[in-house]
Amino acid sequence: MTSLRLVERHVGALRDIRAILNSMKSLAYMEVQKLSHIVPSQRAVSRQINTAANDLIAHFPAILPPVAPSERIIIVLGTERGFCGNHNQKLIKHIAAEMRKPGARANRIIAVGGKLHATLEGSSIEQAVLLDGAGVTEEVPPVLNQIVDQLEEMRRTSGPAAVAAMYINTSGELCVRKLLPPAFDDPAPAAADVSHPPVLNIEPQQLLLELSEQSLFSSLFEVLCESLLTENQRRVQHLGDAVRHLDKQTVELTNKHNALRQEQITEEIEVLLLSSGLAGKQKDQSSRLPTD
Repeated sequence: MTSLRLVERHVGALRDIRAILNSMKSLAYMEVQKLSHIVPSQRAVSRQINTAANDLIAHFPAILPPVAPSERIIIVLGTERGFCGNHNQKLIKHIAAEMRKPGARANRIIAVGGKLHATLEGSSIEQAVLLDGAGVTEEVPPVLNQIVDQLEEMRRTSGPAAVAAMYINTSGELCVRKLLPPAFDDPAPAAADVSHPPVLNIEPQQLLLELSEQSLFSSLFEVLCESLLTENQRRVQHLGDAVRHLDKQTVELTNKHNALRQEQITEEIEVLLLSSGLAGKQKDQSSRLPTD
C-alpha cells in the first residue's frame, strides 16, 4: 500500500511539473513567433543605413576617421533565463580565449543577461559590467537604453573605444558584430558612376556622425532581438525534450502503478476467498456437532 501511494504521488508531481514546463515552452514559442518577424525587418533597416553611409563615403572619402581606438568594449549578449543548454558557457569560453591571445587588445566587458552573470562567477573574466537582459520582446528597448548609457559612461571615464557585440545567432554560430566605428563595409558605388552627388543640408562629417549613431542603435537593437530569438528557440527545444522525457517517465510510472494496483486487488481477492473458505468450513463443522 505504501509503495502504491508513493508511485501515485510521484505521478502527480510529474504531471504538475510537466504542465509548468509546457506553459514555459508555449510562452517561449510565442516570443519566437514575434521575434521571427522583427529580426528580418530590423536587419533591413540596418542595411539601408549602411547603404546611405556608403553612398556618402563614396563621394566624401576624407570624412572617414583615420584610426580606430586601441581599446575595445565587448557587449556579451547571454541569456536572461534558463533552459538554454550551453549557450552562456560557449560565449564565456570564446571571450576568455580571445583575452588570453598574445597581443590581444585591451577589452572591457559588458555582460547582458541574468543567467550569463551566474555563469561568469568563477570564470577567468573579471570586472565585467553586469546588466539585466530582456526576458520578452517588449523589454528590448529599455535594455538597449541601459547599454547605451553604460557606453556613454565608459566613454566619459576612459575615453573613446571601439565597440563590438558578441552573441549567438539563430544558426547556432558565435558572432562578433562591429558596432563602433560602424562597419560600413557593404560594396559602395563609385562616385564617378553616380551622375549627381548627394544633396546635403549639413556637413558630410556631421552627417556621417549622425549615421554612425543611427547605425549603433539599429545594429544593437538587431543583435539584441536576434540573441533573444536564439535564446527562445533553444528554450523551446530544451523544454520540448524535457516534456517528452517527463511523458515517458509518467507512462512508465503509470504502468508500474497499474501493476501494483493489480497485485493489490489480487491479494484482496485471495484474502476474501480464503476468508470465505474458512467461514464455510466452520459452518460445516458446527452443523456436525451433536446436539442435546
